[in-house]
Amino acid sequence: LICSCPTASKHTRPPLFHRHMGKDDVTGPSDSLTLDKTDSAAVPITTYTATGEEPPLSSAAAPPAAVSPSRHDDHVPEDRPDREVDHEAVDVEAASPRKKKVNFFDRLRGKSSGSDSSSSSSSSSSSSSSSSTTSSTSSSTKRRRGKGRKTAFHIQTREQILEEFNANAERGLTAAEVAARLEKYGRNEFKGSGGLNPWKILLGHVSNSLTVVLAIALILSAIAQEVIEVVVIAVIIIFNVSVGFFQEYRSEKTMDALKKMSSPKATVIRDGQKEVIDTGLVVPGDLVEIQEGDQVPADLRIIQATNLEIDEAMLTGESVPAIKTSEPRETLAEPLGDRVNMAYKNTIVTKGLGLCIVVGTGMDTEVGGIAELLAESSSKSEKTDLQRRLDKMGYVLFAFAVILGLVVLAVDKFRFTEGSLLYAISVGVAIIPEGLVAVMTVTMALGVRRMAGKNAIVRKLAALEALGSVTNICSDKTGTLTMGKMTTVNIWTPPQNTYTVSGAGIVPEGTISQDNVPVEPNNLPPALNMLLMSASLNNHSSLTFKEDGASWVSTGDPTEVALNVVARKIGIVKTDLEANARLEGELLFDATIKRMSVIYRLDEKSPLLQYVPRDGLLMLCKGAPERIVTACSFAMTNDGVIPMNDFMRSATADANASLASNGLRVLGLAWRSIPAFNEEMPRDSLETEMTLIGLVGIQDPPRQESADAVAECQKAGIHVHMLTGDHDTTARAIAVSVGILPKEDLRSSRSVLKHSGGFRPDAHLRPNHHHPMPLSKSQAHDWHVMTSHQLSKLTDEDLDGLSQLPLVVARCSPENKVQLVDAHHRRHHTVAMTGDGVNDAPSIRRADIGIAMGVGGSDVAKQAAHIVLMDDNFATIVVAVREGRRIFENIRKFAVHLMCCNLSQIIVLLVALAFRSADGVSIFPMSPLQILWLNLLTGSPPALALGVEEASKDIMTTPPRPKSEGLFTRLLLSDIFFFGTLKGVIVLCTWILMLYGVGNGTSDLHGECNEDGPIENKPQCELVYRARSVVFATFTLLILLLGYECRRLSKPLVMSNPFNNKYLNYATIFCVALAIPTIYIPWINDEVFRQTIIGWEWGIVVGAVVVYFVLCEIYKFIKYKKKVDLKYRNMKITELREVKIKPKKNKKGQQAQTQATVQPEQPTDVIPTSTTAVPPPTDVIPLPGPTTLTAPGPSTQDNDEPLPVL
Repeated sequence: LICSCPTASKHTRPPLFHRHMGKDDVTGPSDSLTLDKTDSAAVPITTYTATGEEPPLSSAAAPPAAVSPSRHDDHVPEDRPDREVDHEAVDVEAASPRKKKVNFFDRLRGKSSGSDSSSSSSSSSSSSSSSSTTSSTSSSTKRRRGKGRKTAFHIQTREQILEEFNANAERGLTAAEVAARLEKYGRNEFKGSGGLNPWKILLGHVSNSLTVVLAIALILSAIAQEVIEVVVIAVIIIFNVSVGFFQEYRSEKTMDALKKMSSPKATVIRDGQKEVIDTGLVVPGDLVEIQEGDQVPADLRIIQATNLEIDEAMLTGESVPAIKTSEPRETLAEPLGDRVNMAYKNTIVTKGLGLCIVVGTGMDTEVGGIAELLAESSSKSEKTDLQRRLDKMGYVLFAFAVILGLVVLAVDKFRFTEGSLLYAISVGVAIIPEGLVAVMTVTMALGVRRMAGKNAIVRKLAALEALGSVTNICSDKTGTLTMGKMTTVNIWTPPQNTYTVSGAGIVPEGTISQDNVPVEPNNLPPALNMLLMSASLNNHSSLTFKEDGASWVSTGDPTEVALNVVARKIGIVKTDLEANARLEGELLFDATIKRMSVIYRLDEKSPLLQYVPRDGLLMLCKGAPERIVTACSFAMTNDGVIPMNDFMRSATADANASLASNGLRVLGLAWRSIPAFNEEMPRDSLETEMTLIGLVGIQDPPRQESADAVAECQKAGIHVHMLTGDHDTTARAIAVSVGILPKEDLRSSRSVLKHSGGFRPDAHLRPNHHHPMPLSKSQAHDWHVMTSHQLSKLTDEDLDGLSQLPLVVARCSPENKVQLVDAHHRRHHTVAMTGDGVNDAPSIRRADIGIAMGVGGSDVAKQAAHIVLMDDNFATIVVAVREGRRIFENIRKFAVHLMCCNLSQIIVLLVALAFRSADGVSIFPMSPLQILWLNLLTGSPPALALGVEEASKDIMTTPPRPKSEGLFTRLLLSDIFFFGTLKGVIVLCTWILMLYGVGNGTSDLHGECNEDGPIENKPQCELVYRARSVVFATFTLLILLLGYECRRLSKPLVMSNPFNNKYLNYATIFCVALAIPTIYIPWINDEVFRQTIIGWEWGIVVGAVVVYFVLCEIYKFIKYKKKVDLKYRNMKITELREVKIKPKKNKKGQQAQTQATVQPEQPTDVIPTSTTAVPPPTDVIPLPGPTTLTAPGPSTQDNDEPLPVL
């Protein structure tokens, strides 16, 4: 009986290390407890899953004598060649009563489900032996479609897989079986959301609240038979909808690429014959062959693998291809990246051959599950806060319009005359900002075009605005912060020579320097020259220059490409070397020994002969440093060959540790002269007594722009989080290099504790609450860096209790990314998620703003994203954030401008109700068409000019606006109230001045002045028509003047350059030129606008403009002075906070220090170094001349001694 509990798991999880070709795959603590085979035969295994209750104890079943953690080995241990997977993994997290295990896809949907292993548990509990347990596991875990995809194939043996799918490993499926399965499971295709739907996009724009309000105004105008108003409002609606629709339609059309994710052909074996078929015809149970360059056609279980490596970066984020085997795994709850016997749809084979069984097609693949999730969530509302607030504002304004209309009708005692209805409609039209939607749509569209010129495609117009409020960016590492290309950055040769390589990517440009002095390609140190030639020859990659595209193209394993490129930087080309060397044989890479070798026969002209003997064959070996060094008896220096004594082992171990501490993938290179070679010779007899050439440090380097981009984000108050599939050492190094973590982080994680204000990792835990996360040594004091295993063990309450969410998550899984996005949302953060792989798609969809990579990104990620970066450059995100902030700042400017116009019109129209004719009819100070003209043709052009206003200088030095902060803050509302009320009062004064100063007051008011008709037929209305012209002219100039005032709402116009916005200057000239003819052209002035020609009255208009300008400047000067005083006070407070405070001391006078509460993990392997100082060797064997070389002797150290793992 195995019972799992938090206490037991806390003490029985030693760290586990394994690596491929020197890559440090440091696996986190195992999630399972297993029985040794010798014990399982005597004690039946019973597995219980978590239900919140304790499992029943049986007195008949005694506990096993020994319980050992399961190891994630890539091969069958030599002492257990007959091992089978005869047990189920017990998920410690699932067995913990603290938290119920939640399926990943159910978690994304906000649901909770039990463990998928419950049915397996019930079956296995009735078994009486380990073999029966395995059988019940296979039979009870039925293959479920869609949301319930089975994920236990990696723990099943080859025989179990073949039995479950009724497949034959020799002949494959028959034609009848293929037809039946194709009918049952369907084609191997994604069933997405149905592609691009133009009607859905159109409906989204038609259902906009302000558009609905305008439609209602159009209907009321039609009822009142105001033809001109109906036409104008209809044009507004059509313009708003068409601009938004076509912009979004073009963006969606470019991103409608989900169905493009299909491999065109697949190689299958059916009826014993090999066939090449369309990928869509692959069915579960098919026998599929994959080889280098293939795109995996479906989810596969590998049953045979020969030197097979697959690039799974799109799913796991790993920049290095995964080395595949066919052996079953032991742990059920393994991350995708650790399931080395599985191949997943749409990943790329980079090396080797594989024979596989199809276990999932179409929507039943890992990629299909994510596509299904995106299709389900695509129907959810994706409106931003601004859109929701504008919708709310539209309905509120409509409600106010109805209320004001009722007020107008109430004043007229609800007589519903033509005049009262027309006046009510005019008031309703006045309060609705008809131009707001049009101006906002055009501003967004111009922002989209501007971003397209800066390598960003915006799929949703509102996404660009929402970027301005982003507080946290969760970014993938590979291809986003880094170049996505493995690059050699450091070289070490014995005894202590370190070289730095410049240049990044696959372009063979750069230098190799020692102590900042470039080495001469024609005068290379012997050891360095030998290392580069060995790296070039022991290599299967290719590097070619495409003349048509003027670019370099590489094929093969990324690590070998990096070795090829560094050799080419010095001018060493493999084809040149092979002209004097013939390949005699190859020892393929073996994951068990983590080495590979090639054997060459050299002719007399080979440059290698200056370092190696002429007789025999030359074997070149590369692999994991610890496996290379244990097989070496000598080391090559620039002066000759020396024995691999304690000094050299210590120096090699130090160099290995130094390179690894910087997050580099380390490879060792060695050579040996052998007399002969044939394929029957034991490998152990060949790869021994070799001569160490040196070590090579390789990494996926950061982009040059990433550090500056991260720094600008931090300056803008935006926190950058890196979520990567790489290990914590690599992740930490990259995070430090781009500025996400402080530089001291690599030297001491304690500095990060100080940086976070002395936060104790266990401060948030409840009393007697076991610590959920075993921390590594480098993380005992630093929760800025977490692994996927550590993060997964935290409940939502634990995560919310942290003072700050982790800045770096290593070995990150898709669930971790969604977990962090949700944690940010609970903290009311606005999150932007960037990524390129399929594994990023759920979190991209879940985030407030999803950003996908256009060049290296998967189509699923692009489909889920709001913004797609066409250059895959993290720095473009900063440009997008700047643009988003600029757009929102400009939206506020023209919103203030337009709302002030509406407020002033309402003041004038409502107060004008008191100006009644002798027959009791209220006289309009403005006609309905004048109101529409002012709102659209006079108010909109300056608002559009404000929409393209350049960003202020401090736009990226201010923190993001709070998520709860709407479009209108208290300060903006006060601005709207002041500017709008002041404008309305001044315009109303001109109306009163014309009626009472020029005319005789109400005696000159007549009811027919509200009706259509030429002024010649209504001479008694001349004064009213002239007064309307004054009101219209004053409104026009004040609206244009307010456009300049709104450029800097907190800075007087006289303190800045008011005319450096050329578009605003053009808009002013255009509006003035357009307004004057409406006053002076006959028929248009009186028949359409119900106004007439004015002359000396322009003096009243100019006086009103001067008064308005002076009062606005005084108001803004008061605001500006308060802002400067507040900034000065904040500077003083900052200076006081920067005063250093001495650390507190305890009673013994010692400085207090924060103690770790969790013991750090200890490595299972150690670097063998001498405990005493060993002097440098003096017994140097000279480098061989043309004919002589001292033959290697026996090794000075046991080759089985373990060497370092990082």
